[in-house]
Amino acid sequence: MYLIGLTGGIAAGKTLVANWFRHQRIPVVDADAVAREVLESDAALLARVRERFGPGVFAEDGSLLRRELGRLVFGDAGALQELNEMVYPELARSLDSRLEALEDQPLVVLDAALIFEWGIEESCDEIWVVLAPDEQRIDRLLRTRGFSPEEAHERIASQIPQEDKAWRAHRVIENAAGVAELASRLREEVAPLFTGLGLSLREDSTP
Repeated sequence: MYLIGLTGGIAAGKTLVANWFRHQRIPVVDADAVAREVLESDAALLARVRERFGPGVFAEDGSLLRRELGRLVFGDAGALQELNEMVYPELARSLDSRLEALEDQPLVVLDAALIFEWGIEESCDEIWVVLAPDEQRIDRLLRTRGFSPEEAHERIASQIPQEDKAWRAHRVIENAAGVAELASRLREEVAPLFTGLGLSLREDSTP
């Protein structure tokens, strides 16, 4: 199994790239979704979250209010680090299990916004980073996720800067010129890799 670690700042277009790989019939493990599952289903972990962040991040039925938790941690680097440290041990076990089940696949993509923050980049054969201008990212957060400008800026500021991620990546995918241009760039990037792994490229695939 050849493992691509796919990352990028919030609203940069990482999900578009992940979906492009899915259209190419490449298995994609969504680490962010796995982290949400872990955070919302582990009773012991939820108890620690309640103890640290208070009952205000829970609904009356005991379910986690992720938006409220986000408001607390994304403006506080220390609190965000604490939360990541709480989640990571079980997240790592869950990711290992999912990747082990795909061991016979020639190529797998690990889609993880916090790949560097979680320290899992060393498990990957190469790292791809998706970049987009901050003004486009902020606009997407306001339009598609209902963020306030302050929330959008806090989310972006809470992550490792795009430039630092690009410096640590094997491949940098610019997403500033539209979906068609993004698809064209992806085809160019994966063609040699697909050939080397004996995979066929679907030319009609778009994100």
